[in-house]
Amino acid sequence: GLSIYDGWYWSPVREWPHDGSYALDLHYHRNLDGRKIAERSVDEIAALGYGSDETRGRWALQMARIFPDVRAGDRLTGVKTATGSVRYFHNGKPIGEIADPGFAQAFFGIWLDPKSSRADFRKKLLAMELLVELDEVEQDVAHRAARLYRFDRRKYQQLEREGFNFEI
Repeated sequence: GLSIYDGWYWSPVREWPHDGSYALDLHYHRNLDGRKIAERSVDEIAALGYGSDETRGRWALQMARIFPDVRAGDRLTGVKTATGSVRYFHNGKPIGEIADPGFAQAFFGIWLDPKSSRADFRKKLLAMELLVELDEVEQDVAHRAARLYRFDRRKYQQLEREGFNFEI
């Protein structure tokens, strides 16, 4: 098939879903229209059975407003926060947030739900374990404190030696 993107799942645990924060980082190989990305996302969410027609319609509008057109080499990153919202980044710069209840599980389910149409991709994402949970949480914040993690450089280097390409 035609390669559209590579992806990385950044999480302290292998399983999904879980209550903590996690991120999905997609590195695009092709130019794609942002509205088409949003439409395809809603189609995948519907196929997995998340949300009502009305809810998916609302999510579609929100994603279409946020998702930019991407070019080969661009990155889109979705981060599920401790509060349950999803923050989006394009090439590392913030581009928007969706705080709708249920959206995070539906959106990340496209790649991580056991019923995902991309079972091979899901397996790869869940196997990485590049973040290690610390026994610490954020301090002095107005929202529910997020757990803190450290990047496992040795695991990263091991994956690199095994052929994973982390270049942007």
